[in-house]
Amino acid sequence: MSRWSAVGLFSFFLLLLVGCGTMQRPPDAGSAGGSSGGGTPTAGGLASGGGAAAAGGASGGGSTAGGAGGGSAGGAVGGGTGGGSVSIGTIFVLQNSFAIPGLPLNFIGVVSASFVPGLPGTCPVTMVGGCEVTDCSAFLDAGVPDSGVFTGRSAGTLTFRGVLPDGGLNLPFTDGGYAAQVSEQLFALGQRLTVEASGAEVPAFSASVTAPEGTLLTAPACPSANCGMLSKAADLEVRWTAPTIGNVEIELTGSPTTVRCSLPASTRMKTIPAAALRSLGNGTGVLFVGGAARTTVRAGDYDVTFSVRDATYGVVTITP
Repeated sequence: MSRWSAVGLFSFFLLLLVGCGTMQRPPDAGSAGGSSGGGTPTAGGLASGGGAAAAGGASGGGSTAGGAGGGSAGGAVGGGTGGGSVSIGTIFVLQNSFAIPGLPLNFIGVVSASFVPGLPGTCPVTMVGGCEVTDCSAFLDAGVPDSGVFTGRSAGTLTFRGVLPDGGLNLPFTDGGYAAQVSEQLFALGQRLTVEASGAEVPAFSASVTAPEGTLLTAPACPSANCGMLSKAADLEVRWTAPTIGNVEIELTGSPTTVRCSLPASTRMKTIPAAALRSLGNGTGVLFVGGAARTTVRAGDYDVTFSVRDATYGVVTITP
């Protein structure tokens, strides 16, 4: 296991993944999950998509609230449905397996978390073609308050149970967040995963989920994690060959917008209509497809979402 030490391909994926997830709406309880962890997010990072860290965060795994974990609720700056500040905690466990000919199955995983108080609002979410479209462009239009507002807070030591062969992992609060990268299997299907916070500026809490099943993405083709060009003018067909139980989440991020679809794994395909892709930003984006599980708990003023994903992924180049 290693600490977040350099900008690698996987950390790059995570920074893009949480590009506008900071202020989304969750399925049930007030805030969103998924984070890149590690550094303190900056105003520039939020302006670039509502959660991805800017230069400083990128080199240290900037902590954000959002991404894979789901969303928060209410009104974005300049046009959401709601108001007032929100305090969000995000805890994110991501695992991916990949095969190299002649070698055993390889794993790479990330565990990260952040706790950010007093965010100025939330991004609006609309349903298009059975998918949630979260558009954080209002934050670009309205500007972002002083970066000090977004300084990460400590929840003490985070203890993860049910992960890694030895059954546990402890993460201290460092540089405004929490982050670790591993090169071994983090969890198995059906395993019960629990996170416990000892408490500090954020009160103590615990949350548990059951680990989801992973997927094998078959379309679009993503050799070496490169999924090629994606035109926003055309429908996107996504296919997979596993799992056969539970749900699969498809998440496509092109700052400042995230498109997320959840559907039964047994369907093995989803066509995302062009209408859902129109507000994606042009340039580099990330596609994640995999099993996901999450839960949201309350810790003082914070809505804390614990998200676990077993996914395959790839970089896309988004074009008009």
